[in-house]
Amino acid sequence: MKGKKTRMKRASVDIEETSYLPAIMKQLEELVSYEVLIGMKADDPETAIAGAVNEFGSEKQGIPARPFIRSSANKVNLAVTKVAKEHLKRLATGSLNVHAMLQEIGALGTAKMLANFDKVNGPALSPIYAKRKQGTKLLVDTDKLREAISFEVQKRATFKSKSWGKLPKKGRRG
Repeated sequence: MKGKKTRMKRASVDIEETSYLPAIMKQLEELVSYEVLIGMKADDPETAIAGAVNEFGSEKQGIPARPFIRSSANKVNLAVTKVAKEHLKRLATGSLNVHAMLQEIGALGTAKMLANFDKVNGPALSPIYAKRKQGTKLLVDTDKLREAISFEVQKRATFKSKSWGKLPKKGRRG
């Protein structure tokens, strides 16, 4: 990481220092301009519907909820927070760049979510569906649903409106 050198002379004493703060601030500004989305990204509508029905259930079809995304959120957040703290130190020293950090966080979050997906064990399948499916493993008919769990790094949306959050004068209460 390149530092900014400054030199001062006061009271016949030379003070020379290198400040890394501008470079660190630049890295942090870049970091907060991105976000990592971890979850299910299905390319076909059938997989997306199957994921939503399993995540939330379907009262109409008599399918109970088997959440695999919501139930893993806490585990993913804990692991990602720990790694992000460690990586921030490396980012500040210049031994890691923003995009590598975000890719590692996305890969870790996806691995945790997949591990949780594999552990979903209830509620049990209906006897009729279990017989048709020829197995009792939940959420696995084909691997399409599991393979749809992934991550994406994208630019964060920004709002540049100066009136954001302000009420028009007419609507204000006094």
